[in-house]
Amino acid sequence: MLNHRCTLFIQGEVTGQDDYGRDIVSNIESMNVPCKLDETVFRAVQDDTGTDTILDSILFLHPDYKVDLGTTILNIVDLEGNPVVQGSFSVQDIHPIYSLKKLHHFEVTLRRT
Repeated sequence: MLNHRCTLFIQGEVTGQDDYGRDIVSNIESMNVPCKLDETVFRAVQDDTGTDTILDSILFLHPDYKVDLGTTILNIVDLEGNPVVQGSFSVQDIHPIYSLKKLHHFEVTLRRT
């Protein structure tokens, strides 16, 4: 069912400690992450200059891959490597979906950056 692949770029993740007990913070890039890009939601936002249309997309993500609001999603491709959507997306919202008591997947709302 997760017939797409993407790259997760997590900024500022604590990956260990140095000899003095201080946190080592680095960027983590996970490539070839199983996912599925699904529906696109159109929203109209009005401001002083007019109406803007904002496109949000829903990404289904395997529960083994944790994301937060600082995660960037890059280059979503199908199983053959063909681009589904190119570019980078910011995470706007994260909804864990449970099957009985077990985490089944995440539904992540994305916005193009």
